[in-house]
Amino acid sequence: MIVSGDMIEAAADLSTETARRVRIFLIGELNPFRSDPYYDLWYEPRTSSGNRLRLILGLTDDEYIAPPFVRRNLLARRAWSLPAAREAARELLGSEVNQGDALVLCGGKVSAAFGFDFATHLLVPTATGGRAVLVIPHPSGLNRQWHVAGMKERVRTAVTALRASIDGGATR
Repeated sequence: MIVSGDMIEAAADLSTETARRVRIFLIGELNPFRSDPYYDLWYEPRTSSGNRLRLILGLTDDEYIAPPFVRRNLLARRAWSLPAAREAARELLGSEVNQGDALVLCGGKVSAAFGFDFATHLLVPTATGGRAVLVIPHPSGLNRQWHVAGMKERVRTAVTALRASIDGGATR
């Protein structure tokens, strides 16, 4: 097969386009009021876990809802169920999350649903199935992990490094 300059250029364009589509999934627990996944980990009301996560990451509203970030909750129900969350995690990995995408798992319940021990993996970048994984404390206002000195800065630094690793160093 003869490879022309146009074919090489087209392949480079495809590679660049694919690289731009790599996403960082911010995965939360549940939202019993969800009607549309677009509003998972939403930044309003300002007292919400989504807004606390946005602030911890140092993002504006617009940056938080724009690529490369995708926000998802595992469950749309009132009560947490680990078996249901594990099934939702499998479905998410099988249908929406691609190889090369990254997962930021918010809290012990979410990390357990994906098969990660929270204490062992907290802020330890991991890779599994062609995906980068980062476990952070849940952004609840009740989570005591956020009272650990420097935790917010460590999480922001870890997510910034994760973002830089997937989008060629382009960070805010």
